[in-house]
Amino acid sequence: RGETDLQVPLGVPRRVGVASDVRRVRVFIGLRIPPVTVPAFEAVVVAAGVLGSGRAARLYSRLVRTGVARDAFAYPFPLVGGASILLVGATGFENSDPDELERALVEPLEGLADLDTVEVERALALEEARTARQLERLEARADRLSMYACLLDRPERVNEDLDRLRALTVDEVRDAARRWFAAPGRATLTYVPTPDPTPPGTTHDARPDTSTGARPVEGVRVPTVDPHPAPARGGVGGRASAPPPARYGDPRASRR
Repeated sequence: RGETDLQVPLGVPRRVGVASDVRRVRVFIGLRIPPVTVPAFEAVVVAAGVLGSGRAARLYSRLVRTGVARDAFAYPFPLVGGASILLVGATGFENSDPDELERALVEPLEGLADLDTVEVERALALEEARTARQLERLEARADRLSMYACLLDRPERVNEDLDRLRALTVDEVRDAARRWFAAPGRATLTYVPTPDPTPPGTTHDARPDTSTGARPVEGVRVPTVDPHPAPARGGVGGRASAPPPARYGDPRASRR
């Protein structure tokens, strides 16, 4: 069993940078948030929705719409004991500055201390609709029932999920954002691509296979493939139509 008595929030900011074989810069920020059993968990989930739910979310508006990042997200990972996890992240481009990407990611986090009422109401409506859709699906409802029964010994809690969301107020969501998303509780992980060891001006005979992400190999030429081939005669959508199968008594069968 792991340690379940964790300090929430983290208390001291942590930072790790990793140079790895990745194509683009990526920044992840993790925060400890209340477990599912604490009433503040729902408020944190709604605050995370202000960050990352939909194209009107702060992360999309600040990073993706402005061209700073390819994508951005905020995802709460619910746990029962100790602390749950909120993961916030963004993917940059090949030439992105990791420090600039991190600053752009942190800015919406710090701005949650002054949440707008319209933003909170929008995030509440989205979370309520998402929860209602999940409860309508038999397998999702069964998952929640089994989780509440096995981990909390309260299977009837599944009938209270929507009521807990509807009972939240804007001030509760705003207070949760101020408390749980503060800088001392963040752990930051940054991935940057390793430098290309190929000396400047060096060329390869082979072109990279963009369909598989394979690297070029010295002295091996990659054939050119037309990404938009012309449709084959008699075919639809670029695929040749197969001849109909021969049947018994069909004179074509004897000639094959």
